[in-house]
Amino acid sequence: MSDVVIRMKSFFIKHKLQIICSDDNDDNQIIRIRRIHEKEYVPAISPDFDDHGRIDDAETRREKIEK
Repeated sequence: MSDVVIRMKSFFIKHKLQIICSDDNDDNQIIRIRRIHEKEYVPAISPDFDDHGRIDDAETRREKIEK
């Protein structure tokens, strides 16, 4: 597993990635790849927030649209 991770890191050297693998002797072989954002991350679909900074539920959003 560590050889695979080393190869991936060398291949994706231009990208900001964090690549972690499980132990070579572990029963579950897992590779975790995480993208590192340089700026603050903004999701494609951002939730609606109320006046107190809490996320509005679907019913509250419908009420706002109806008004």
